Amino acid sequence: MNKTEQIFNSDFIISFATFIEEQAIKDSIVNAIEANGANFVYMHPIDNVSLKPYYSQLIKYEVGSEEGICALLLDTFAKNYDEKTKEFINNLDLGYISAESS
Repeated sequence: MNKTEQIFNSDFIISFATFIEEQAIKDSIVNAIEANGANFVYMHPIDNVSLKPYYSQLIKYEVGSEEGICALLLDTFAKNYDEKTKEFINNLDLGYISAESS
């Protein structure tokens, strides 16, 4: 399955750190929203106005803070992880990371 098929078959799409310009990707996102009722969250320091009619949420963050955002996403979405990952998350100052990445 190629990337456009994967997007089309999704019911939840997060675009993170990618300013989407490829028309095939945009079309797949729009098709997933229209056909599957997919939720689309766009995460980037710069708003992409061509996607504005389609995303359900825009999450803007500080330029260059992608690693911090990844840590916040890991903490939010990871539920079943090993002890090493648990220790890594517990040693993070998530409040500081959140503040610094806006």
